[in-house]
Parts: sequence; C-alpha cells; structure tokens
Amino acid sequence: MAPHHPEPSRGTPEQVLALFTQLGSQLGAILDAALDVDLAGGSSDDWDAVLAKLGVATMGEDPRFDAAQADQQVKGPPIAEVTACVQAASKAALLSFASVEATLPLEQKAQLDRALASLAEAAAAQYRAQATAKKKGMFAHAKAAAQKHQWDAFGKSQGYVLKCAACGAPRISADLICAFCGGKI
Repeated sequence: MAPHHPEPSRGTPEQVLALFTQLGSQLGAILDAALDVDLAGGSSDDWDAVLAKLGVATMGEDPRFDAAQADQQVKGPPIAEVTACVQAASKAALLSFASVEATLPLEQKAQLDRALASLAEAAAAQYRAQATAKKKGMFAHAKAAAQKHQWDAFGKSQGYVLKCAACGAPRISADLICAFCGGKI
C-alpha cells in the first residue's frame, strides 16, 4: 500500500482577506504618518520610524524641500519618499502572500497581483491628492451652501449672499457691517 500524501492546502478566501486587511492597515499607517507632517517636504519622528521600518532611505533636507515644491505640495514628506514606502510595503506583502499565492490557480494569482498593485497605486494617489490639496477659504462651505438652493431642481433661486469686501465673510445679520472684521458689506 502506497503512503498517503495529503494534498497541498489551497489558499482560502479568509487567508487572502486577512493578508489584504494587513496590507491595508499598513498602508493606512504609512499615509497617516505622512499626512501628520504639516510642513511640505518636512519630516517627523513618526515618519522617520516608518522609513526605518521599511528600509527606505530618507532624502537630504534640500532635495526634500525641492521635491515638495516641484510637486506643489502643501504638506507632508515628498511624494517620491511616500511612494517608495508604499512600494516597499507592497513588496513585503507580496512576499508574505507567497505562501498563500503558491496554492492558488494561475488565474487567481494574476487577480491577486493586480489587486495588490491597484491597492498600492490607490494609496499613492490618495497621498498625492491630500498632500497637494489647497486649503479652502474659511467661508467656502457657507458660500457653496448658499449657492446650492434646496429647490434648485425646480428653477434658479433669485437669492444671493452678500459678502464682506474686506474678508469675504457672508452677511449674517441685517447690519451692513461685517461681524468678523468690521468692514462694510
């Protein structure tokens, strides 16, 4: 009688989900640490720890600020540095996926690789969008809400918002004097 050899175990959906969850939380931690840096091209102790953990070399001080200025960033470490961290985390995840991936059929391996790549690309794109987003004015929400009337579907509203010529604040009382800066409305 021939010895019984168990079939290799297949990667279960739960294993794949757990690995994606782990990568997602890692990418989230990378982006959180990067977005906590207020100065464009700057750094922090938390960001330096992320770089060290992932083995990504830090850029010099002048190249950091030059890169941030070239990318028109308003906050955070240079986009190239964050992208390198995202790629390093993705490579590490790919290595940890190797045991699960080896048990998957060829088509599912390709799907898994595409999903990993798209997750990393999405994280890098999210950072780029948030690091280059210009701050909105103090009264941007009030102006947008005033311009969008609840009955807009039935026709254009005839109402409008008076605003202060000095600071741009909306008029909030019957007075024609700005409640925020004292200027004339």
